[in-house]
Amino acid sequence: CENLFDHLSARLRLAGSPDHKLILCTNPISKSSWLYRRFVEDKNTDYVVHHSSVYDNKHLTKEYIKNLESTFQGSRRQMYLLGQWGSEVLASSVYFDFNTDHHVISLEANRSLPLYISVDQGVTNPTAVFVQVSSNGRLCLLDGVIGNKISTENFISLLQPKISAIAHNGKTIWIGDIAHEQRDSNLGSPAETYRQAGINLIMEKQGVESGHELVRNRMNQLIEGHPALVVAEDANRKLIDNFAEYSYQDRIHQGKNDPEPVNDIWKNWQDCVRYLTNYLFKQKQIGEKKKKEVANTKLKMIERKKALQY
Repeated sequence: CENLFDHLSARLRLAGSPDHKLILCTNPISKSSWLYRRFVEDKNTDYVVHHSSVYDNKHLTKEYIKNLESTFQGSRRQMYLLGQWGSEVLASSVYFDFNTDHHVISLEANRSLPLYISVDQGVTNPTAVFVQVSSNGRLCLLDGVIGNKISTENFISLLQPKISAIAHNGKTIWIGDIAHEQRDSNLGSPAETYRQAGINLIMEKQGVESGHELVRNRMNQLIEGHPALVVAEDANRKLIDNFAEYSYQDRIHQGKNDPEPVNDIWKNWQDCVRYLTNYLFKQKQIGEKKKKEVANTKLKMIERKKALQY
């Protein structure tokens, strides 16, 4: 974002250096991007713009380029193959890389895996998505449910038949956000209702845009040749369409610390996806930290044994 660019520019300060440079390599989104304003419109002589396309890179194989050509069409082709500015629609799209040909596949629930249920209370329309994480780490979105002006208690009852119908190993992990602790008049908080139903709702506070970035990373990451986030082709059609329709309120959102998406009832589904992705990312960080601690402990034990031998 533009704020990060400014912070990095301010660190080009080593005394005695003959030449201070900051090189950016990016796929342009649209002319509403801060990149276009900063490097093209402002005509600052301190900036140099070099344009190139995928076809200029002599290190890429013909197979790789052919795969890009079959993957990206229209405005995405302009951006990712030709290095040209994309459309205004992509500028406001939160998940402009979502492609139904690649991210929507035939999926079956796995009876040996736990079931993640990520919920968003919303104002009047509580929402949930059902997800399993494959053994190789792929997020498999199986389906989604949205309630129509119902209480938390009734929403939990609405979810139970769906949970029973999805094959899993009997373990369910419920994810939400900290807003579930907010009290609703005399009814108590949604979190209290979940606890009364015997559900341990894991809640964490998180930034909106940082969560979007984690989801985008999943979409663009490949695991064994397929995206690290996929949606079942027989899932609620609105859930699938929502990935493509989910957009920012302000087209000129680039560079803002936490741009806001359009706030409608369908946004709740994407909040659910974001909560779960953020939770899994943190769990991975915790796991990696524990591995490092175990490795460091083993290393110290080996060093102590060697010291005792001498």
